[in-house]
Amino acid sequence: MSDREAVDGTAQNPALCLRPVHLIAGLKPVYLLGEKALTVGRHPSNDISIPAEAVSRFHARIERQLDQMVVIDLKSSNGTYIGRERIEKAALEPGQTVLFGNVEFRCEVAEPGLAAATEEKVLKTPVQFVSGEQRQSHLILQAEAGKRETVPRGKFFEVPPDTETLVRSYRKLAILYKLGDVFRSAPEERQLLECFMDLIFEVVSADRGVILLREGPDDQLEIRVSRSREAAAEGAPIALSRTIIDRCMAERMAILSQDASADERFKASESIVLHDIRSTMTVPLVSRGLILGVLHVDTQESVHAFNDDDLHFVTSLADELALFLDHRRISEESVHNKEMAAVGEVITDLAHNIKNVLLLADGGIKLMDRLIDEGDLDRVRQDWALTQKTLARISTMVKEMLDYSRAVQISRIACNLNTIVRETSESFKAEFEKKRITAKLRLDRRIEDSLLDAQGLERALVNLLVNACEAIKHDHGEITVTTQVSPSRDLILVVEDNGEGIPGAKLPRIFFPMFSTKGEHGTGLGLAMVKKWVTAVGGMIRAYSNEGEGTRFVLILPRETAGGAPETVMTG
Repeated sequence: MSDREAVDGTAQNPALCLRPVHLIAGLKPVYLLGEKALTVGRHPSNDISIPAEAVSRFHARIERQLDQMVVIDLKSSNGTYIGRERIEKAALEPGQTVLFGNVEFRCEVAEPGLAAATEEKVLKTPVQFVSGEQRQSHLILQAEAGKRETVPRGKFFEVPPDTETLVRSYRKLAILYKLGDVFRSAPEERQLLECFMDLIFEVVSADRGVILLREGPDDQLEIRVSRSREAAAEGAPIALSRTIIDRCMAERMAILSQDASADERFKASESIVLHDIRSTMTVPLVSRGLILGVLHVDTQESVHAFNDDDLHFVTSLADELALFLDHRRISEESVHNKEMAAVGEVITDLAHNIKNVLLLADGGIKLMDRLIDEGDLDRVRQDWALTQKTLARISTMVKEMLDYSRAVQISRIACNLNTIVRETSESFKAEFEKKRITAKLRLDRRIEDSLLDAQGLERALVNLLVNACEAIKHDHGEITVTTQVSPSRDLILVVEDNGEGIPGAKLPRIFFPMFSTKGEHGTGLGLAMVKKWVTAVGGMIRAYSNEGEGTRFVLILPRETAGGAPETVMTG
């Protein structure tokens, strides 16, 4: 072994990679671990960005130290585990599992050629804001952003003048189809922006590109994506001129400069001259007249300089992106506002209910005072039982409201879904017999032990079984609990009854807090709590019902292998 091999350890150590045990939206199928240190966390700027609440914004770092690949926890809230052991710093070996929050990866030896196969089409590149003095002058090329115009019908029947024009038109059409596919798949924001930048690099001869979005209460521009086409350009930062960006945003105009270093508009801007940009396009992301961000692309090859056709097409793509982002944010704000409105209604209804119950309790207490004065202890005992029941109802309402409002605590342990179903159903045996309900268990034998929040799952199942019992008013009731394994290895739990069913008009609201179909007998928080728990563990719940025929609840829960580490995490 040579001295060089002894120092860097590259000759005797195989390349490693991390693969998600369960591929969730926003994760890549594989991450290559190389000489460059990688950061892991929920924030989009991380090399391994994990869109999960249980993962800290900057959770961990993975780096090579001598002949080992080392994982370093960055004081994360829910910890980093290798196998079953929580670590602060530890070596990572092939065959081990590493857990960031509640997202598990498997360390493997990278297959030959994986580095080339997984390398991004364009590379992440540092960005540098530079400023300079601006002076007024005329525009060379511009396109109005955010203005959606209908193409005249005659344009579709024009014959392209040459083959090259026809090829360009075909490529643009293909890009529009691809962009539509990206929007339909509705990826999380960072993945969406990465895909969008891929399309920009396909359609124009850009060397580098940056997407900035307005974030925070001050609407400051934050870098979300930065790319270089060639590896050789990765180290040099992309120079973003505040001069051009300010004018672009102020006038809501996409700006093309054929040769920025000689452009009369920005001749006094030292920031452009120093960095020798041959051709730039700076396009505002505009929707409903609001500027959401800026797209910047540039090329340093004069032979590939952008033209007005490039500017108009990139501007139209940027308009589509801005519209999609705007609609998504409006939708998210609407959901948040509905949730806050629901919380307000919950508090109002809870206060009203407690007030009514307290009035009853107050009346009972005054009556007992009078009966005590009269020495009628038998009546005191009767009324005290009623008062206790009233106070217990207040306690139940307050407890359920507090349980619903606080963060969900998830404690995963190695257990079996079928076992939990059997034991929970057995605890209802007396209730089933009392109401003459036939209980059927259809358990999938393929289900193996896995890491589950057993307590949370049991509470959710109890809630669903209670609802099923209460929905059955006849003497031939039937409740069926089914377990299955989906093709993607997720766990499926189904609770079905032949009770009264839920009216179609009420079905969309059953998971809302304080909404109940039981009248005064329900608090309206049971199903809301079930849905909150299912969402916290990364699952889904759906309800199907026909009035007069019965109801079916379907829970889909992500399966995590039992070989991982037990954990306790808090989610909002």
